[in-house]
Amino acid sequence: MVWLLAGSWAWACSVPVYRYAFELWAPDEYEVVLFHHGELKGDNVKLRELLKPKAGETAPVPNIRIHDIDLETNEIEQWQKLWNEQGPKDTKEPWLFVFYPAQTGKPVTVWNGKFTKESLALVFTSPARRDLAKRIQAGDNAVWVLLESGNAESDKALREKLEGYLKKLEKTLELPELKAQDVEAGLISVSADDLSIRFSVLSIAPDDAKEAVFRSMLMSAEPDLKNHVGALVFPVFGRGRSLFAMTEKGVTEDNVAEDCAFLTGPCSCQVKRQNPGFDLLTSADWDKLKEEQLIALDKAKQEKVSVQTTPPETGATGKIQPSVETVVKGGAPKPTPNAPEPSGETDKQPKSSASFGVVPIVGGAALLILLVGGGILLAAKRE
Repeated sequence: MVWLLAGSWAWACSVPVYRYAFELWAPDEYEVVLFHHGELKGDNVKLRELLKPKAGETAPVPNIRIHDIDLETNEIEQWQKLWNEQGPKDTKEPWLFVFYPAQTGKPVTVWNGKFTKESLALVFTSPARRDLAKRIQAGDNAVWVLLESGNAESDKALREKLEGYLKKLEKTLELPELKAQDVEAGLISVSADDLSIRFSVLSIAPDDAKEAVFRSMLMSAEPDLKNHVGALVFPVFGRGRSLFAMTEKGVTEDNVAEDCAFLTGPCSCQVKRQNPGFDLLTSADWDKLKEEQLIALDKAKQEKVSVQTTPPETGATGKIQPSVETVVKGGAPKPTPNAPEPSGETDKQPKSSASFGVVPIVGGAALLILLVGGGILLAAKRE
């Protein structure tokens, strides 16, 4: 049994789940259906072009797949049935439906309404989704989206409790040690020094009209959430992937720690669909966000090296001049005669830093057992 676990661990990925997802898990495409009677005309043609990619270009809305259905010529039964069951009966205006990605196996309507410039702005993006993407780009392991209940007192208490748990976990959790072969295989594009444990909370008010579609997207992900009364929390990571919701009662220290440990632990299963969660419609260009992140990290490193290698200012005699702050405070201190050179060592134990290496077999086997058990528990919503 030990050799079997050891063999499995040898092939396990050491990149943290949150980072692996940001690097390699492309978000699933939402199914978008545009119904219209006859050929589109006027402004509707221009609106349609906002969604349809031109030849050789990437899609304006990255994770959607659009179906253009002319009801006067349509011969596909499923679309006609959908229109008959859910379409408005008293209009001939173009109408838009948004469904979860086909990979989820959920033929559930996220939103439907008039095909207008205003509706497109609400459906495919929103301030919260843009903020979420920027936070992940900045290095957050996960953004905990808090759908508020509308009760100011309880919402505030829940946020403070959640933030308290997360701050504690930022200090106690540890990232896995990266393996050299994972770096060489291109599973991660940053160094261990660029990784850290960070979480944040993003609150959305129930009456925020700009986030109505985003709220519906989150609350329609599970059947029993649609008519839920009370606050809900969704940890979002990677390229806009959310773990299962927590109800207000489900936001316990153990449950939050369980999700955080999963997200910051090694990605033992690299296949996205075999991991818990579902993808959100964010309209974020994740490849571009990643590229910008790498450029910013590289720039910061260069600036740090430049500061460290800049020689101190010297006077005419070649001696190092005291700083302005030192002169103001009374002059530079005189050196102690025959003072020994500092060794650079202290009596404090240095903190361990991430380095490339292979985790011992026994430790790897134990961690793998823990991950498998944790993955099973994550599949169900905590209440």
